[in-house]
Amino acid sequence: MTATSMVHWYPYPFMNPAEHGYLGVAITSIVIAAIIAVITWVVANTPRLGILIVPPHADAQALNSV
Repeated sequence: MTATSMVHWYPYPFMNPAEHGYLGVAITSIVIAAIIAVITWVVANTPRLGILIVPPHADAQALNSV
């Protein structure tokens, strides 16, 4: 935030402490990090949760039948 505060330009409006304050920027950053962590956890654990659209061995079964 140091370089952007020198030029008074922020690439994203939610990162501008002049509009939301430093606490608002910190809370927004934490919420974004939490959302990314949840999405990462869901994607990493999809096979364990049984939410696969294609069975994991569908390609192997097709290859064995040829």
